[in-house]
Parts: sequence; structure tokens; C-alpha cells
Amino acid sequence: MNNFIHFAAIFSFSIFLYSFSSPGKTKDIKAQVRALAVAQKFVDAINESRFSDAYAVTDKNAKIAPAWFLNLEVFIEHAKRERPFSETNLGKSKIEKFRFIDSKTFSVEFFFQFEVRLCRQSSNEWKVCYFQAHAG
Repeated sequence: MNNFIHFAAIFSFSIFLYSFSSPGKTKDIKAQVRALAVAQKFVDAINESRFSDAYAVTDKNAKIAPAWFLNLEVFIEHAKRERPFSETNLGKSKIEKFRFIDSKTFSVEFFFQFEVRLCRQSSNEWKVCYFQAHAG
């Protein structure tokens, strides 16, 4: 019985290690980290009123791009209207949850009810393709 428990423990640990070393799993984790970094950069830029920096990471060439991505002035007006920030929650842009919607779209929710969606480009980089403030 002791040998069986020992074998089961080693087998379970091997499966655990394999799950982190398999190429598909590692690729997904790396993609998530890159997407989260872009989302955080976008939200921080809006939070700090650095709208041109936020606009730089948007997908302006998407097939179905929101109207507010067409030029910087329209983007700034939309960002000011949508951002849920106030003096009391500046700097609280913490990620609450995130998920793949599909293989090319990633959604990030922040604690202050703000969603950022990112689209994977053909160059394998992530760009913001949608954002919105919403009620809890």
C-alpha cells in the first residue's frame, strides 16, 4: 500500500509539472501575461489622463473598430466619458478577473467595473479593441 501511495504521489507531481512544461499551456500563459500587461498599461494611461499613450495601444485597424478609435480627439472624449475614475479611486486599477473569449480575444475586468477587451494581432501582439465602464 505504501508503494502505491508513493507511486500515486510521484505520478500526480509529474502530471502537474507536465502541465506547466507543455508548449500549449506555456504559450497560453505567456499570451495572458502579455495581454494583461497591455490592459494595465491602457488603464493606467487613461487613469493618468495620458490619452495619447492609451490610444497608442488600441486596434485602430480592426475590421469592426468602434467609432471612438477613428481619431485621437474622438477617443479622448469617449475615454473621459467612460472612465469610472475619481479622485477617491485613482491608482486602484487592480485586475479582478480575466479570460479568453476566444483564441484571439481576451477580456480583462478591473475592480472598479471597467472592462478592457484585447484582440490578438497577426504579429501576435495584443491591442485594445474595446473598453467600457459598466455597473456591477
